[in-house]
Amino acid sequence: MHKIAEQEFTLEDFSTEHLISDESIPTRIYSAKDMMETTIKNLNMFRELYLKTRDKTYWWQMIQLLPSSYNQTRNVMLNYEVLANIYRQRKNHKLDEWREVCKWIESLPYSELITVDSREAIKEEVWKEIIKVREIPDPWEVHGTAEYAKMCPDQLITIAEMEADARRAIPADKIKTGSKED
Repeated sequence: MHKIAEQEFTLEDFSTEHLISDESIPTRIYSAKDMMETTIKNLNMFRELYLKTRDKTYWWQMIQLLPSSYNQTRNVMLNYEVLANIYRQRKNHKLDEWREVCKWIESLPYSELITVDSREAIKEEVWKEIIKVREIPDPWEVHGTAEYAKMCPDQLITIAEMEADARRAIPADKIKTGSKED
C-alpha cells in the first residue's frame, strides 16, 4: 500500500468481469460498472491531491475508498504440504480465482502428491501387505466384522499394529519415494 499513489488507477486495475453494466436492473440509479468508474475517478482525484500536497489525509482517502476488487501482486512461498491443503479445501470453491490456483497446482511437477487423496491409497496398500504377511483372509471380502471376528479372533489388529506391520512387511526397494525412477 505504500506505493498506491505511484500510478493512476484504471478500470483494468480491478476485477470487474462480473459487474453488471447493462440496463437490466429497473430500480438502479447507477449500474455496478458506473459505480466502479465513479470510484476510480474519486481515487484518482485523491491521488492527485496527495501527490501535490503529500497530506496523509488524502492518502487515507485512497486506502479507505479502494474496493476489495483492486488487484494487487503478492509473493508467497509454499511447500507441497500447504498446497495439498489449499487444493483439498479450495478445488470446488465458488470463486474463480481459487479454481485457477487449483489448476496451477495440478500443473506442478509431482502434482499427484498434492491432488490425489493418497491417504486412502496408502491404507489400502498397507492392508494388502499385512494380509500377505499374516496370511489372513481379506477383511473386505468377508461379509461383516462379526463374521470376520469369528473366523480369525486372534487376527484382529489396531491401526497402530497395521502401520508397524506394514513398515516391517514392505521391502525397502518397494517403498515409493516420489522420485521419477519409481
